[in-house]
Amino acid sequence: MASRVALVKCLDYNPQNVHSAVSKALGLIGGIESIIKSNSKVLIKPNLLTDSLPEDCITTHPHVVESVISLLKKTGAEIYVGDSPGVIGQRLDVDKVYTATGMKEVCQRQNVKLAYFDKAVLKNNIPMADWIDKCDYIVNVPKFKTHSLTTLTGAVKNLFGMVLGVHKTKIHKDYFKVRKFSEKIVDVFEMSKPVLTIVDAVTAIEGDGPGSSGTKKNIGLIVVSQDAVAVDSVLATIMGLSPTDILTTKEALRRGLGESNTNKMEILGENLENVIDNNFKLPSLSIIYSMPEFLFNMAKRFAWHRMWVVSKECRSCKKCIVVCPVGAIILKKNKAYIDHKKCILCACCQEICPYKSIIVRKGLLLKIVGV
Repeated sequence: MASRVALVKCLDYNPQNVHSAVSKALGLIGGIESIIKSNSKVLIKPNLLTDSLPEDCITTHPHVVESVISLLKKTGAEIYVGDSPGVIGQRLDVDKVYTATGMKEVCQRQNVKLAYFDKAVLKNNIPMADWIDKCDYIVNVPKFKTHSLTTLTGAVKNLFGMVLGVHKTKIHKDYFKVRKFSEKIVDVFEMSKPVLTIVDAVTAIEGDGPGSSGTKKNIGLIVVSQDAVAVDSVLATIMGLSPTDILTTKEALRRGLGESNTNKMEILGENLENVIDNNFKLPSLSIIYSMPEFLFNMAKRFAWHRMWVVSKECRSCKKCIVVCPVGAIILKKNKAYIDHKKCILCACCQEICPYKSIIVRKGLLLKIVGV
């Protein structure tokens, strides 16, 4: 049976509009009752990168999560909402994220519980949140965003949040080459096995996402499918890319985890051709990271690029210091400073910085060729 992907227009975050769009999209693929068995235990997994506000569009919007909750309630499910944000700390840090992103308010209003990823279970030598075993289903509710390292963070990448915080940093350190990192992301996705993906693509992030260095872009869609690989293939197409330009999609396809050919999918709702955006701004390093490895290694010699701190924008919050997997960042004269001899160009610092103070600085050759 062909993978079904529903594309439904949703032009803003008005709660009624969001609920209508999510409900319609789920109806197009057969309804949530056809996917979730009654009285099951369900974890909703949004993208909660950091403690940003809903209007920043860096995290899954709470109205999308609330719509999913209300529709899941029809199955009699026991519902939990949780993520392991891009912060390393105790429950106090995660509570700050849940509060700022609106998840805490939604869960209180809907009388469902927040999940805390503070206990690990080892899966294929990766410490995963024990919720992977505690729930019958994972419902994946990502945000449509660019990513400086992987180009796209959507359905497959969102499951990386099932890895406990400090261990995500270790994976970045041990598998810093983008192809190896993409393989580990797919490892986590394959073990998580989300039964359903509902994408918040109402307002996306383009450019140097997935954090504050990216730029908000109105897409005006809710995207729904049981095939997360198909979802990412559709998102890549909307970005003006081939689905297999996204290395996580390419690896997932190699393992037979989903469909990447949009011509073999059943696209429901909006016509995919009508929502493609050929002006979608990609991350600064996307062309370099998409090169074959031998060309990438040559490019490093002749076309340097670095993560760079714009000192006047830095607020000394130390988030970049905490998240750096190789300890390449220190405070110098009360401003973040990157030791480029240690830096592995994972872009974790740029991802987590709330002040747009970390940029990609490029050498002359890259500027000349327009990268």
